[in-house]
Amino acid sequence: AFMRNQYASLCLLPVLADSVVVIDEIHSFDRSMFSALEGFLKFFNIPLLCMTASLPADRLEVLRDSCETEVFPRPGKAFEDLRKQAEAPRYRLETVAQEEAGQLALRAYRNNKKVLWVTNSVKRCQQRALDLRSALGQGANLLCYHSRFRLCDRRDRHEEVVRGFRREIVKPIIAVTTQVCEMSLDLDADVLITEIAPVPSLIQRMGRCCREPIPSSGREGTVFVYSSPDHKPYEKQEMEQGAAFIEAMVKKQCRLTHADLGDYLANMDMPDPFVEGGYNWPICDEF
Repeated sequence: AFMRNQYASLCLLPVLADSVVVIDEIHSFDRSMFSALEGFLKFFNIPLLCMTASLPADRLEVLRDSCETEVFPRPGKAFEDLRKQAEAPRYRLETVAQEEAGQLALRAYRNNKKVLWVTNSVKRCQQRALDLRSALGQGANLLCYHSRFRLCDRRDRHEEVVRGFRREIVKPIIAVTTQVCEMSLDLDADVLITEIAPVPSLIQRMGRCCREPIPSSGREGTVFVYSSPDHKPYEKQEMEQGAAFIEAMVKKQCRLTHADLGDYLANMDMPDPFVEGGYNWPICDEF
């Protein structure tokens, strides 16, 4: 809004001049939004924090070199606690057939686990929830959450999902969601089931599983990944990169760490996101 001279934002310029600005989830910005962020960083000289858990190397380079931002955490012993967290074994990753996913979700639920199931479209999210409801019965602790609720209902469903995954609540739960789970959903699942998606999306989804700073032995999260029936709403190339990422992680044959995921993301070969036809980052699941 500031970069496009919208009236409301211009009226807030005095407030902006005396503010600290926090911009969250910048990995989700499409090409236009990221270009606006780059312009904002270059034009306004104010304290600003950009936050993300999964930023590709090309965008990190833009923020660091072109916008002269400082990257945290810095290398060195001052962040030894973060290094330990990044290198802690965290995920057991398996690929499964789509037909197996439902049985795995039911088994985990019946074993008193908290299960997060993520699809790439609202239609499939709704269908998976209906299938599970049919298998578990009306009394099951099952929630369906996507972006097509009315705002007031979506807020209630968001809080309901977060509350159901609190560790002090020992009741099992299954939440079937779309991409809405990737941002601002503070939950800790025991089991994650997800369709193949772009690499940043997969990492964001895995971030909703096993969120302990350093998981205790046997507490690692279980991640099951299966192929999506089509590439939409993403580009075909993005889905191919996601499949390659999962294949590479499975080949490690070990408990995955945040460092494993970050290293892969940092070394990905991506097109320039600022050229015509380049990389685009969907920011919604309206498909």
